[in-house]
Amino acid sequence: MSHCHPQHKTSKKNATKGDGWKQSWIPIAAIVLFLAAGFVIVIKPGGGGNNASLTDSVTPGEGKLEITPSGMVDLGSVSMRNGIVTTTYTIRNTGVGSLTIRNLQTSCMCTTAQLEVGGEKSQKFGMGGHGGPSSRGWSMEIPPNQEGTLHVYFDPNAHGPAGVGPIERAVLFTTNDAANSSVELAFKGLVTP
Repeated sequence: MSHCHPQHKTSKKNATKGDGWKQSWIPIAAIVLFLAAGFVIVIKPGGGGNNASLTDSVTPGEGKLEITPSGMVDLGSVSMRNGIVTTTYTIRNTGVGSLTIRNLQTSCMCTTAQLEVGGEKSQKFGMGGHGGPSSRGWSMEIPPNQEGTLHVYFDPNAHGPAGVGPIERAVLFTTNDAANSSVELAFKGLVTP
């Protein structure tokens, strides 16, 4: 037997209806707020008010990578007797912001690479995880309308007498140029005794 009066039963029934409505409007309100915030971010990326200057709404400039030579570089015949062979690439920044070069490494322990910008040279980096210096955490910037030189050193003696014959190697790095975020520069040659 229930000890509740009829008016208490009614108020419990109404409370249940009210709770159901409260539970259904919370997700709807959250979705509306999320969409409104996204709309504001898309419309006003700089976050400035109506009186913001034109420079406040411009996104920072980006670097743009241009490499010469492009494509596979042929070293031709490489004699073990003559030792290390060097080739170079010009890394040009044709963008309006700084071009950042990171994670410089090579595809084989017989090859090292070094970036030079404005007279400053990086360390020589080789194949990752093979005892040489790591380029993890390293970066170098090329200012807008400037260039750097990527020096690549190939040691034909690194693999010993069994290393004669055709070779293909690569130098790899990453950049902040969205169109060229991962770069691979390849070269080939014919190693002779």
